Amino acid sequence: MILNMSQLSPQGLVEQLQWRYATKKFDDSKIIPDEIWSGIASSLVLTPSSFGLQPWHFVTIRDREIKEELLPHSWGQAQV
Repeated sequence: MILNMSQLSPQGLVEQLQWRYATKKFDDSKIIPDEIWSGIASSLVLTPSSFGLQPWHFVTIRDREIKEELLPHSWGQAQV
């Protein structure tokens, strides 16, 4: 959604900033196709960072056994 800042009231701005959604449950039976992952990865590296360095490194793990091994390292957060 693109907002026109000249038409946005201070209250409207606060409302927009307060909206967020954190996904906590996922359907393990749904598989994201490789071409979709490729598009996501291409867009992630365009995300800005401090000083424009963009030091991003992403790892995609699809193997269930490896995900289980990583679970203790994410404080038991299955969505990580």
